[in-house]
Amino acid sequence: IRELGSMLHPADVVDELPEDSRARIARALSDDERRSELYPEPERMLAECFARLRGRRADERLRSLGDEIRAAESRGDTAAVEALLAEKQRLSTERAR
Repeated sequence: IRELGSMLHPADVVDELPEDSRARIARALSDDERRSELYPEPERMLAECFARLRGRRADERLRSLGDEIRAAESRGDTAAVEALLAEKQRLSTERAR
């Protein structure tokens, strides 16, 4: 799921869940009263879930960039360092939004 990131459709997420979780979701969605109790704002909840997944992916990439920058510096690869720093800056800016 993390690899697909923002390209995910909610159905794709449900398809990746274990069978018991899919069954629970199906039961909850089939009962309007229960659904409103469990998921009063399902669209917002799902959007927040995707935002957290994207944030985690960005955090992982930022950590990875740090390692790649150090490796490029140790090789003396100035062009790679500059490109990686630019990507890190862009990702940090996006993450702050």
